[in-house]
Amino acid sequence: RPPHDPSSDPRRRVDAAPQRGFAAAPHSRPPQPSRKALLARAQGLQHHSMSPQAFQATPVPPSEPESHAPSHTHDKSLAAFWRACPHFLYLPAASAAILECLWHAPPVHASLVSHHMEPWGLASAAQYTAFAILLSFAVHGAACAFLRAGLAGRRMQTRAPFEVSPASAAVRSTAALLTSLLYARLPVRSPSASWAEFWAATAVCAVCWDAYFYAAHRLVHASPWLYRHVHKLHHVHTRPHCFAAFYVTYPSHLLLEHLPVCAFAIAGAPRDVVAWLLYSGAAASFLDHSGFRVDDVSVPFLPCLRLGHALSAVHWYGLPLGLATSAGHDFHHETFRGNYALFFTYLDRLGGTYRAGRGCAEGCKGAAMRHGKDNLLEDGPLVAGKAPAVRGIPSPPP
Repeated sequence: RPPHDPSSDPRRRVDAAPQRGFAAAPHSRPPQPSRKALLARAQGLQHHSMSPQAFQATPVPPSEPESHAPSHTHDKSLAAFWRACPHFLYLPAASAAILECLWHAPPVHASLVSHHMEPWGLASAAQYTAFAILLSFAVHGAACAFLRAGLAGRRMQTRAPFEVSPASAAVRSTAALLTSLLYARLPVRSPSASWAEFWAATAVCAVCWDAYFYAAHRLVHASPWLYRHVHKLHHVHTRPHCFAAFYVTYPSHLLLEHLPVCAFAIAGAPRDVVAWLLYSGAAASFLDHSGFRVDDVSVPFLPCLRLGHALSAVHWYGLPLGLATSAGHDFHHETFRGNYALFFTYLDRLGGTYRAGRGCAEGCKGAAMRHGKDNLLEDGPLVAGKAPAVRGIPSPPP
C-alpha cells in the first residue's frame, strides 16, 4: 500500500488548489504563550519574553472596572502627579495672585481696611491644609483597622472588597488639598464678638454654601459637557472611600469649594467662622465618602454616644433643614443622581432629587422597595454591580 500523501486528502484540497491570483496561505499556528508567561500574566506582571501576540492571547479583565479609578503611573507620587497635571500648580497660583491683587488695588484695599479685614495668613492656611491631609489618612486608616470589627456590617456597598490601598486617589486628594494654601491671602474679618454672632454667621454661611453647592452640583450633572470636563473624574469611584472626597479636577474644586469660601469670606464672615466651616466641612466630606454608615458608630470612650448624635449636636442649626448623611451621598456615587446638596436635605426634597440611600449591606432592589420606586434608576436597577448611565449624562470610565 503506498504511503499516505497529505496533498491527496480531500479535506486539504481547498488549500492545495487556491483561487487564481491568490497565493496559498500556509498553515501557521499563532504563537502560544509559555507556561512561565501565563503565570506571570496571572500575577499581574508583564514578562519580557511575552510577545504582543501572546499578550493578546491571554486577556485578563480587571477585577473592579466600575468601582475605582484606573491606576495611573503619574499618580504614584506628588512630583510625578504635578509633572503630569501642572494645572494643579499654576491654576491655584493664579487664584492666589487674584487674592493678592485685592490687597494692592487702592479702592479695594481701603474698603477691606475700613471693615477691619486682614489676610487669613499662611500659618492658618497651612494648619488647615495639614489637618485635612492628615485627617484623610486617619479616617481611611481607621476604616481599614476596624473593617472587620467596629465597622463590620456597616458598609453600604458589598459587591466588591473594600479598597485598602488606593494610592492613586490618595495622591490626587493630597494635591487637591494642598491648593488650600491659597487661603493665606484670603480677606477675613476679625473673630466673632460672641457665641450668638458666631453661630448666626455660621448658620447663614452654611445655608448659602449649601444652596450654591446644590445649584452648581446639579448643573454639572445636567450638562453633559460640564460633567465630562469638570465633574466626571470624581464619579469614577462608584464605591467611594474617604480619598474620593477630593479626587477631583481643579476646576471642580475651584467651582464647588474655593469660590464659595472666598465669596462669604470677602462678604464679611468672621475669621473663626471661616475656619470652622473649613475644618468641619472637610471632616464631614471624609465621613460622607467613607463608604460606611457612620451615624450609628459608637464614639470612642463613650459607647453610649453615637457619631450621628455628635454630628447633630455640632450642626444643631441645620436640624430643621435635615442633615445630609453618608448613606445619601453614597447612593449619589452609586447611581449618579439625586442628593446634590452639601450639608442639608431640604433643597433635594423641594427639588424632587432626594434619595434616602441604602442601609448596611442592602441591595439596590431592597432600598428601592423601602424608599419608593424613585430610588430605581431611570434606565433600570443596578445589575451585577454595574451602574448604568443616567439619561443625558455619560457613565464613568472603566
